[in-house]
Amino acid sequence: MKKNVLAVITGVGYGDPVREEPVLDALKRYANIKIAGYGKSYDFFRNKFEVIKIHGYRLLGYNLRFQFFGFLFMNAFLPIFWLIDIVRLLTGRFKPNIVITDFEPIGIFLSKLSRVPCVSIFAFDPLVEHKELNWLTKLQVWYIKLLYKWSDIVIVSSLIKKRKNVGKYIYVGPIVRRQPNELPSESTLLRKLKFKRKPIMISVGGSAFGVNLVNEMLTFLEEIDEDFIIFGYPASFTRKNLRSYIFQEDFLEYLKISKGVITLAGYSTLAECVVFGKPMLVFPIENHVEQQANVFALKNFAMLGNKTELKKSILNFIKDLPELKRKMPNVKSDGSETANVIIGAMK
Repeated sequence: MKKNVLAVITGVGYGDPVREEPVLDALKRYANIKIAGYGKSYDFFRNKFEVIKIHGYRLLGYNLRFQFFGFLFMNAFLPIFWLIDIVRLLTGRFKPNIVITDFEPIGIFLSKLSRVPCVSIFAFDPLVEHKELNWLTKLQVWYIKLLYKWSDIVIVSSLIKKRKNVGKYIYVGPIVRRQPNELPSESTLLRKLKFKRKPIMISVGGSAFGVNLVNEMLTFLEEIDEDFIIFGYPASFTRKNLRSYIFQEDFLEYLKISKGVITLAGYSTLAECVVFGKPMLVFPIENHVEQQANVFALKNFAMLGNKTELKKSILNFIKDLPELKRKMPNVKSDGSETANVIIGAMK
């Protein structure tokens, strides 16, 4: 008999849904899957799985900085909505045998109330000592570790090198949707996607932070002698050397033909860039501990952008692309299949 798996997935941007998709695709071979999501996770999964709409976090996107007091104000009534959502899920017809979550506490609460195991899948490694943290990032570390403590298994997806498993912490390689060799050649894709030369990708995940960053870039990108593809901006358009897409299912085809990627420091895009061997210009969100940790993991071969000198950062990135390409490690992805085996073996 197939297991029932409920996945509660963060919807602030496309990063979390993209990370969970390959795991769920592998699981659906022997499990009935239902998604509980909101925002970008609801939009991403609604045509792929049965999805229940829930309430979730809202973030301000000003100046690439996590605004703590603005976050509290925007989410003041969220615990009440979480309680409503938990009751809806508990009283629904779908009775899960396993709950999967990332950064959503209602998944953990639901598993405890239903007396079924909870698997957290996230990129933050709780066993790494993070230095130079301020009070806000320390608070985030405490919160993440609390969610991990309440989980039965924690699958930590690495970007580069995975460590040995420790207790309930299971370490897997990068989780990506497809491997580079599963796609057509670059020359074939260039013709298919109608590019005469390799473009530079700008991927911002659909969050307000990234949208504001792209708004600044649009003031000067047409002056640069390169082709740019933008993903995650809330408008699709084509002009001069720019193409913008709100979302594309064939994102990885565009990634494969790109000479480099400009992005925030969310896990999913970085993992796919690493596996596809693409140089990165990274703009981490300040006071966001997971993004800061991701940047630290990539410090030997990714370029760190300066938001106050945005155009200069992009021009330097273009100039240094050959050297950054040479530094890229050869990293294989096994994350989704490993996570699938772990979850599938649970009773």
